[in-house]
Amino acid sequence: MKKLLFAIILATIFNLAAFAQKTPQVYAVKSENGIIVVYNNKANTFAFEIVGKDIKPQNFNSEIMLFLVDGKVFQANFPKLKNVLGSKIIKDEKEILKAHQKWEIDFQSDQVFKQKLTAENEDTIFLNLEKGESKQTFFWTYKRPAGNTTDQFVGDAFQSTLIGDRIMVVGSPLTPNQDLRERRQYFNGTLSSLVFFDKELTPGTPKQNSATPKSKTTKTKGKN
Repeated sequence: MKKLLFAIILATIFNLAAFAQKTPQVYAVKSENGIIVVYNNKANTFAFEIVGKDIKPQNFNSEIMLFLVDGKVFQANFPKLKNVLGSKIIKDEKEILKAHQKWEIDFQSDQVFKQKLTAENEDTIFLNLEKGESKQTFFWTYKRPAGNTTDQFVGDAFQSTLIGDRIMVVGSPLTPNQDLRERRQYFNGTLSSLVFFDKELTPGTPKQNSATPKSKTTKTKGKN
């Protein structure tokens, strides 16, 4: 199953590349099960699949992606390691993911909810990726303080993993009585679809027939 997904991701990406004219840092293409996101980051380029029948992008850039997936809020964000660690030097991957957790909780406590939050449901999960690679991830949640949110969401869940100089974090706000196992399963599925590349996926333009005269083209500016 994983080999099939790996092949589908590669085929979908490179089929798109044949018709693209510029390489954006991030882009998404439709897949049979949802969408495939490509994140170009030099030798740490990667792609992953977001599964869903109805996926509505709300925000999409190299720092944070926000979607409604089958009616549920789902986000993926990619903080830089240097922003999370600051001047600290941490080599252990688990400790790096714990440092990100503290960084995120401190921000939410100080800037969003104005109250001290506490991490719950912490769990280190090793996922089996393509080519037999085992990927360490870190799952955790926190409760939103009473009086600082609507009845719609009562907490947030996250799962993170280290990819080169960035931390990939997937997350969702939690509704009352939500089955946390379902979110864990969905996060695991998303992160398990990760495929890595040692160079950026550079889309090229289709080759013209040598008998066809070349026509002048006008370059247009686009966002990276």
